[in-house]
Amino acid sequence: MLLAQALAEHGLLDSVAAGLATARDRLEIYIGYGNSTYLLIALGVLLLVLLLRSRR
Repeated sequence: MLLAQALAEHGLLDSVAAGLATARDRLEIYIGYGNSTYLLIALGVLLLVLLLRSRR
């Protein structure tokens, strides 16, 4: 029973990781290779600003 659960969880995590890798690759194709790092940093800063601003 535990083996089946572990295999199912492993398969689920593999599919999530593959989906994230595909999304990152498509993003890099759209904005240019190597620029996704700067975009993710900018989105992170924007998210922090929105979170800190909404607490007031």
